[in-house]
Amino acid sequence: MKELIYNFKEIWQADRKLIWRVVLLFVLGAIVATVGFVMIEPKQLQVLSHYTDLGKVNNYSDSKWQFQFVFPVMALLIGVLHSVLVPRIFIKSGGAFARLFISASVVILFILLLVMLRVIDTNRMLG
Repeated sequence: MKELIYNFKEIWQADRKLIWRVVLLFVLGAIVATVGFVMIEPKQLQVLSHYTDLGKVNNYSDSKWQFQFVFPVMALLIGVLHSVLVPRIFIKSGGAFARLFISASVVILFILLLVMLRVIDTNRMLG
C-alpha cells in the first residue's frame, strides 16, 4: 500500500493530467456500477442477460436476474483494478502507454454502460 501511494505521488509530480484521468476512471466505474445495481429488478424471474445486435436481427438470451450483476461488478473491477495498475504501467512503460491504457479503460466502461442500459432497459419494456 505504501508503494502504491508513493507511485501516485511520483505520477502527481510528473504528470498531473494522468492522475485526473485515474480519478475519472475510478468515478466512472463507481457510477456505472451504481446505475447497474439500481436498475436491476429482482422481482422478475427471467431477464435478458446477453444481447447481440446483428443487422436487423436482435438475439436475446434469457437467464435468472442474478446474471445481470455481471455488468456492475465488471464496472467496479475495471474502475478499481485499472486505477491501481496505472502507477505500475507509468513507472515501467512511461506516461504515453499509461495514458493509452486509461483511455482504453474509459472506452471499455462507456461500452459496458451502453450495453448494460440496452439490456436492462429492454427488460423493462418486455417485463
